[in-house]
Amino acid sequence: MAIVTRIILRLIPLPELRRDLLVPFPSIDRAARTVSEIIRTRIVPTAIEFMERKSFELAENFTKRKLAFRDGAPHLLITLDGNRQEALDKDRVGEICEKNNVLDILIANSPTARDRMWEGRKCLFEAADHFGSLYKSLDVVVPRSLIPTLIREIDQVSERHRISAMSFGHAGDGNVHVLLFKGELPDDEWERVIDRAQRDLYKATIDLGGKITAEHGIGLLRKPFLSMNLDPCQIELLKELKKTFDPKNILNPGKIFD
Repeated sequence: MAIVTRIILRLIPLPELRRDLLVPFPSIDRAARTVSEIIRTRIVPTAIEFMERKSFELAENFTKRKLAFRDGAPHLLITLDGNRQEALDKDRVGEICEKNNVLDILIANSPTARDRMWEGRKCLFEAADHFGSLYKSLDVVVPRSLIPTLIREIDQVSERHRISAMSFGHAGDGNVHVLLFKGELPDDEWERVIDRAQRDLYKATIDLGGKITAEHGIGLLRKPFLSMNLDPCQIELLKELKKTFDPKNILNPGKIFD
């Protein structure tokens, strides 16, 4: 609801040093505990991503490569950067990982090793397009410590509706990408099932204190589910704000509110 007429940018030089870590854990609970402890100690990684086993297997099938630590359950990908070695905190991060029964730690020190390490995570949407004839992509968020609980809910929802699901995302802020796949379901059954599956998953997310979208926003795809996350008073307030700042309804008309 705004028109930008001027932007002032502050340019910051890229850090001189960077280290990327691939860290497999025996359970998603251990991985989530590691993330919380890293942030609690005021270490600020550039990225803390996670992949659960099924997303890892999808990446392997797509890239035709056996990725490192394929026997681990969930994997964390951690990026640290800075201008001094001591600012990277990689030793402290390693200590926290070991405290939580990490299976191993792989450190990428070169651009080539870094690209190989991140290949599996970065290809997942492309891999889903390639293999998943039809799928729905969700973008939910919960408190980071509750990611394990959410993943268990995702598994229960997929089993209940006879669809397959996988998850990955930004462990540092609790943002979880969920892919729900049609699999062998007939087209007409998929159309009936996917709406119920989304509603079940959104309800589980809200019950955990989360939201139905994190970085992608409501938009047309999540518009039918907005009332699950906001009560009528909140929705009415948003409508009034829209009218106040856009009385002629010329900014993105019909996108959320008619």
